[in-house]
Amino acid sequence: MYSSTFAETVSLLMEATGFDKQLCEELVNEVYEQAINWLVSIKKACAENNFKEAGGLLHQLKGSSGNVRMNELSKLALESEAAIKLMDYEMLGSLLGRMEESLEGFK
Repeated sequence: MYSSTFAETVSLLMEATGFDKQLCEELVNEVYEQAINWLVSIKKACAENNFKEAGGLLHQLKGSSGNVRMNELSKLALESEAAIKLMDYEMLGSLLGRMEESLEGFK
């Protein structure tokens, strides 16, 4: 059984694209799985002080999650990109934690 967040996301994607429910579920699932991998890679890059790589990964995460209407995750990725540009690594850590929570509650 999917969470209400997952169901809402699928519904938003169906409205935006006109795709059927099954395809939208598959697309959202694919981005969800990729987002988990991206987040691991982003955290690793930050731990290695490679904020350029982290920023590039956040940019991909922001775009992909926005495309499938995972709006909360996309917004957090956008804010994280801004935190990197401002070199506000405390804020970045907080935002990455919120992204992790968002993904944990997603399905």
